[in-house]
Amino acid sequence: MANFPQSYQDILEESREVPVWFNIAAAFSSWILLAGFVLLPGTFASLDTLEPNDELGRRLQSLGQNIPLLCFAAVCCFFGVIGITFLWVRFRYNYIWLLDNLLGPSLANSVSGLMTSLVGVYASHRGEWSITAIVTISVVASTFSCMSTAFLTYRLLLKRGTALLTQG
Repeated sequence: MANFPQSYQDILEESREVPVWFNIAAAFSSWILLAGFVLLPGTFASLDTLEPNDELGRRLQSLGQNIPLLCFAAVCCFFGVIGITFLWVRFRYNYIWLLDNLLGPSLANSVSGLMTSLVGVYASHRGEWSITAIVTISVVASTFSCMSTAFLTYRLLLKRGTALLTQG
């Protein structure tokens, strides 16, 4: 994959010959990113709005806002982005594999994360935006923006360019 394949058939054949390991790595990277920006921040965002009445309640609330949970979410996001970036660079000339195995699933997960986060803010928290919700929505929206731009670029521009190469 040192240079851009000259025909659609070359790209299609290359995408079929990608080792299964890379497909698993793409799925894992996409899902670990989803876990980082949706599941973990969503678990302690609901604790921001609690009003503890006793000492046990205050301790539970502070436990939910604990730094290790934030660090774990950040680590999940970091490794998801690193995995996606590595695979993106590795397969940058094979837009079929990128669209099917990396960009498409990552875009779908970012849409899911964005919708889940928005529903969480408006349904569970009655539209009250906590710091955690703002950070979560910002990270998810940034990921959505990046993935949708990349998806559309590869889908529209590169596919059209490959079609021109095969005709000319």
